Amino acid sequence: MLLLTAAMTPLVQGAFSPTRISFDSLVQQDTSSHDDFLRALREVGMVSITGMPYFESKMKTLNALPACMSKSYPEFAVEKTFPDGTRRQTLAAHSIGNTGVSPLPVVPGDENCDLFLDVSESFRQEVGSVLEAFAERLAQALNLDQSRPILMGKDTGAGWPLTGLFSQGDQLEHFHCYFKDDDSSTHADETIEWHTDQGLALIFTPGSVDGKPTDGFYIQLQDGSTEMVDFQESDDLVILLGDGVNQYLNPALEDVGANLRALPHALRMPTTTSNNNPRVWYGRMVLPPSNAMHPLHPWTFGEIRDQMMGNSKDSIASLIGCSDDLLARELSETTCEPGVSAYCWHQCMNYSSYGVSPKICSQKNLQLACVNPQGFLWVNSVHDPAFRLGCADLATAQNVSVTSDGGQSGGTTNETIPPTTMTKTPSGSVDWKALTWFVTVLPLAMLVFY
Repeated sequence: MLLLTAAMTPLVQGAFSPTRISFDSLVQQDTSSHDDFLRALREVGMVSITGMPYFESKMKTLNALPACMSKSYPEFAVEKTFPDGTRRQTLAAHSIGNTGVSPLPVVPGDENCDLFLDVSESFRQEVGSVLEAFAERLAQALNLDQSRPILMGKDTGAGWPLTGLFSQGDQLEHFHCYFKDDDSSTHADETIEWHTDQGLALIFTPGSVDGKPTDGFYIQLQDGSTEMVDFQESDDLVILLGDGVNQYLNPALEDVGANLRALPHALRMPTTTSNNNPRVWYGRMVLPPSNAMHPLHPWTFGEIRDQMMGNSKDSIASLIGCSDDLLARELSETTCEPGVSAYCWHQCMNYSSYGVSPKICSQKNLQLACVNPQGFLWVNSVHDPAFRLGCADLATAQNVSVTSDGGQSGGTTNETIPPTTMTKTPSGSVDWKALTWFVTVLPLAMLVFY
């Protein structure tokens, strides 16, 4: 699970100022801020990064987001309504590691979205550079060198050090716009209830309205007290630790007193949010590689996510995604929406994003499947984001298999994997021209994000 619920805790109007570390200090591993950096992550579980050079792209991106979001919904953006009446629209993307950015699903050819894509690309690359610097700084502070793996791969002798979990792990991005009707009533204290993210870390921009940070983001401190975080305009990016530190990072530390803290938090929508002035937010969560083995259970993290996607509340996977006394929470978004999306490569993919559906495939005497550009069918032990929805002949299509040199070839014919679709040309190659990279629900929609 990517989100864990904490004990019900009332929201308290307090003011908490996060520990602030300059970007230069982070990159240069300035020893003068070493104690503050570790203390914040051990005692609270959050640090703010300030002084980002040439970071105009952040405000340009967030300012351009609402206009593109309005054009992209409902075809490319998804919407969720919370108990207090708040509506949240989301654009999402998935990538591997810090480098590079995956295309965002927006309306093609729209001038508002063209502007958003243009300014957001550099912003997202800069976020990746901060994550890289944070991982290196954290590994150095915890005395975890490259030769010491935190997680091991399935059926391999290789593993990932702490920096490798950032540079090669799954990274899930969300751009959010929150809307609140002026006359909407609420009977809930929180828009998003108290929870702890299950990822290793989440990097995000403080929520803002009209370019100004908003209130409403609450954290629970070590003593059980709760305070609202007082974000300032100087807080360029905030890094918050998730339950991944309890599951696989803290056990790797030699000094128990050095344990990092996963931070429980909640959100109450600020009164400044309206339909005309949405609260905008960006976040990127770092998760283990899909083929990394869970340290306590005989499954990879990708297999655990797959089991959760099966929506079985009785499955072992629904119980092991948490540590301590936190309970895994089942989210309604974990079920692919009938008639709209299908499960492929650890997530629900929309038919419309790939120009396919069971009906379209049937008209070609093919079936909906999850395939790669070579036409091989996906199996959940294979970690390759090239798999997409498409059409395939399941009677003859082969499951993908990994060769000794790391390449891919066909294996056995498909037996149990419900496919997605990819349209094949008469020559047998896959036609990718009409496809748009778009991820909607799990694991992306499982991330509550703020």
